[in-house]
Amino acid sequence: MKVFYNPKVSALKLELAESCGFIALAKTTLKPHEKYVRGEKCFDWQNAVKFKISDEEADLILENLRSKKFKMTLEHYPTDGKSYCNIEYDPKTRLMIVAVTVVKGDDKRSVSYRTTTIAQTKQIIKWLQLVSYSTFMFDLMYIFERRLVDAIMTEIKAMKRR
Repeated sequence: MKVFYNPKVSALKLELAESCGFIALAKTTLKPHEKYVRGEKCFDWQNAVKFKISDEEADLILENLRSKKFKMTLEHYPTDGKSYCNIEYDPKTRLMIVAVTVVKGDDKRSVSYRTTTIAQTKQIIKWLQLVSYSTFMFDLMYIFERRLVDAIMTEIKAMKRR
């Protein structure tokens, strides 16, 4: 899990799961005139907007990042509403904007996060690469776990025979 913070605006949380990734965006709870105190919790994570990105969607985003100016919208239609994820990338500044909108009936919530450094943009791209390979990685982990369990069981049987 990786979290980026901009105390005056929002926070972006990136998580990896089997065959997908999750983006969560939370608005700041600070008022415009308030100053941020380092270490203070100032984001509304209870009302965060969330978006699931599949490994195929991560592939598509990464493929399109190579274009000149990039803007993409992913749409999901869960049973209880709609979700949109907008991603913009400017190759000149090498900064990125990630915005998620969730609509459930009359309730519409939207939060965006703009990277403030090239390093943050690079970390988001690395996360997208991990999501892109997540199915393959989890399949490999399963194979290694099975081999490890089989080796342990073989050793236990051998010890019982002694």
